[in-house]
Order: sequence, then structure tokens, then C-alpha cells
Amino acid sequence: MRRQLLLVDDDALDRRTIRRVLDRSNWTIVEAATLADARRCLIDTGFDCALVDMGLPDGVGVSLLPELSRRDIPAVILTGVDDESVGYDALHEGAQDYLMKAEVSPRILNRVLRYAIERQAIQQERREHTRRLRQFVQVLYHDFAQPIRQLMQLSQLLEGGELPAEGQEIVGLMRASSTKMLSLLSSLKDYLVSGNETIHPQTIALDEVLAHALETLDDAERVQVSPLPTINGDPNLLMLMFQNLLTNGLKYSDGPVWVQLLEETADEWVLTVTDTGHGIPESELERIFEPFQRLSQPRAVKGTGLGLSIVRHIVSSHGGRIYAANRPDGGAVLTIRLPKSIDTV
Repeated sequence: MRRQLLLVDDDALDRRTIRRVLDRSNWTIVEAATLADARRCLIDTGFDCALVDMGLPDGVGVSLLPELSRRDIPAVILTGVDDESVGYDALHEGAQDYLMKAEVSPRILNRVLRYAIERQAIQQERREHTRRLRQFVQVLYHDFAQPIRQLMQLSQLLEGGELPAEGQEIVGLMRASSTKMLSLLSSLKDYLVSGNETIHPQTIALDEVLAHALETLDDAERVQVSPLPTINGDPNLLMLMFQNLLTNGLKYSDGPVWVQLLEETADEWVLTVTDTGHGIPESELERIFEPFQRLSQPRAVKGTGLGLSIVRHIVSSHGGRIYAANRPDGGAVLTIRLPKSIDTV
């Protein structure tokens, strides 16, 4: 079965070269010289892959990527510029691969197109797996949460009645246990989803993501923020990351919690979240990121033991790392290293 290739290039000679290179391959090629031509082709024809020149008369080739993505068409960007940063930019915008025109040969071009289609298929499979998992977790959460909420409502009704002191104490314990169970269930839902989430990276201002996270927190006025960068990442997952990091810092500290950009390297953004609490025992610095692990603290602290596990899942899904250390003058610092380039495959 022949595959359909959309070739978008304003240079007729380059288009003939591509046709000649793929002449003995199993491709039916539809040509477009401009973005407008390409969009017209997309209306009537389904394509297995698109090969798009970076520079076109009516715009840049990457501007076509969102439309190709909506149609689940993998794209390879062609460039005549010997500059890898151009290719990396294309990958960040959603291309499956990039290829310099000087490197075009039958073996290389066929391999690049084939790999682009295979990567797209893997990504679609992962998205479908995530969708099914999210649906399952939501149904499971609803089915378990409903009876817990009914217990909480019943305890509220009983608390308003004329019960002896012992009965009121029992009802209070029932309500507290139900509240804890619902919190645990919610955290478990986030944990299961975050560990299997397909990220959808885009250019985002971390200041805005953090601001949205702060709106959901109690004691948000204790959080002090220095300017944060604009990065490539999934805004929903990164907001959940900040929510859990800050909830953790506020919970184990009575003082301020700081969020700042520690440094920018050639490949990474390095962020820190610092608190003024009791710190973390040295033997627990690694263990705190495991699910259901709680710090041994001199005072009782409420929680499910899943917050930092969720954070580690999110950071890992972005190709990053997180680790904990203690400050010399007290408190803990969590360091998050997020790569500037994200591989979503």
C-alpha cells in the first residue's frame, strides 16, 4: 500500500530532488509551494507524513505544525541552514524530526520519514493509554469517594444532634477519618495519573503557572517568589508540581517558603523551593520521594505521603531531576532541574 506524503517547498528544484530521491520508494507525493497551498491540500487529502521546508514565501514551515498535529500527521522539517538550533526549535514546536537538505539521500530520507511515522504512532498509543487510564481512575475515584462523602455528611448531621460527650467524640473521629480517606483518595488519583501522563509541552511563563497554583493554596501569602523563566513544559502538570511542592513546604514550616530560579545552564533550568522548617533527616533525603513515605517529625503533620512522589513523576516526565538537601541554617531545599529540550516520545 502506497503512503501519501505532503511535500511543502517553494523551490521547484528541491521538490524535483525529493521526488527523484523517493522515486523507488512506496510514496505518492503531493506538492505544495506555499503554506496556503499546503492548507488547501490538507482539506481534501489524508496524509501519512509531511515534509515541510522551514522557509516559505508566506511564512515559516513550523507554523503549519499545529494543523498537522490536529490531523495526527507526523511532520519532518527541511532546512537548508546548517544550524542544529533551527532543528531543535522545530522539535520544540512539534515536528517529529528535522533534516538538512544537504543530507538528503534515499536511505536517510526514507529512514527519517519511517521513524517519524513510527514515533507518531507510539505517541498516539501513549495518549490513548493515558486517556483510558484517566477515565478508569476518575470512575474509580467517583465510586470510592461517593460513600466517603456520605459518611462525612452523616457525621455532620450527627454532630448537630443531641449526643452525649462520648458519642460526639466518636462522631468527630468518624468525620476526621472520612476526611483523611478522601484526601488520600484524591492524592492517589493524582499519583496514578501523573505517573502515566503524556505531557503536552508548550512555551509557558512559569510565573503565571505558579500564580495559578498559589490561588489554590492556604497560607499562600507565606510564599515568596523571585522572577521565574519562560520555559518549554506542560502547564497543567507543572501547576500540579508547584501545588504539591508548596503544600509540602508550607506544611513543614511556619515561616516563609521561597521559590526561585537558582541558575540557567546551557541545557537546564534549575529551580529551588526552600522552607524554614526542621529539615530532613539525612537517612530520609532519598526516601521522601517514594510513595506513602512520611517524614518523622517532632510534631504531627497531616498528609498522605504522595505529594513529593507526584512531583517526581511530573519532573521525570519532563526529562528532569529532583533532589532534596538541608540548609545549613535550618530548613530544606528541593532542587528541580528541568531540561530546555523535552523529548515527548
